This record gives sequence, structure tokens and C-alpha cells, in this order.
Amino acid sequence: MGKKKSFFSRVFSGKKKKVNKSVLKAEREDSLKDLEAIKDFFEDMHYDVARVKKNLEKMIDLEKERKVANSGLLQINLQTQGDMLDPLLEDFEAFEDDVVIQGIRLKRIAREWTRLALKAGMKDAVKNKKKKIAWLRRLR
Repeated sequence: MGKKKSFFSRVFSGKKKKVNKSVLKAEREDSLKDLEAIKDFFEDMHYDVARVKKNLEKMIDLEKERKVANSGLLQINLQTQGDMLDPLLEDFEAFEDDVVIQGIRLKRIAREWTRLALKAGMKDAVKNKKKKIAWLRRLR
């Protein structure tokens, strides 16, 4: 019986693992799905914007009222503002998360474009894109 290798020697043996090419192909073909998802996000965004604008208008009115409210109404006003802040914060957090997800999708598309352009022999186009600091920052 041979000597059993340690965990680290097995993990870092330098041998390349076999990669399922169909999985890689599926990941690469997601650019179209990503583009459609980004488009859908922008098409549906107006529903969220309308709700947030409505709540912001209510908050503006409450804030105007607070500035002239007497001490008896001040607590009621502040309680109402506090209640209004909950859905506003939730909407903003959800919107922020959605924007981050769309950014990740777009960066993935840019990386895929880079890979495909290099494969197509467009080294100069990729080189010009990579010269732009903003382009490199986007691909991180």
C-alpha cells in the first residue's frame, strides 16, 4: 500500500482538473440572457420609481408640517415619518441590490466580449479597451 498524500498535497498537486466544457459553454451563452435581464430591469423600473416618488412626496409634506407643528402634533408627525421611512429604505435597498446585480451582469458581458474578441483575433481592439482605466476598473 502506498503512502497516503496529505490534504494540501492533493489539493495543490499542480494537476489540472477536467472541466466540463458544456458548463463553460452554458456560462458563455448567458450574455444574451444577461442583456435581456438588464433591459427588463430598466423597463420595469418605472413601477418602483413611481412608488418611491409617491412616498417621497408624502415625506416632503410631513416634513413641511413638522416645521410648523406644535409640540402635541410633533410626536405624531415624527411617528408617521418613521413609519414612512421603513418602506422607503426597503425600496432603496432593493433598488440598490438590483442595480448591483445589473452591474455584475454587464461586467460579465464585457469579460465575455474580451474573450470573444481575442479569440476572433481582435487583439488591437482589446488592447485599446484595456488602455482605458475605466474599462479595466469595470472588469474587476
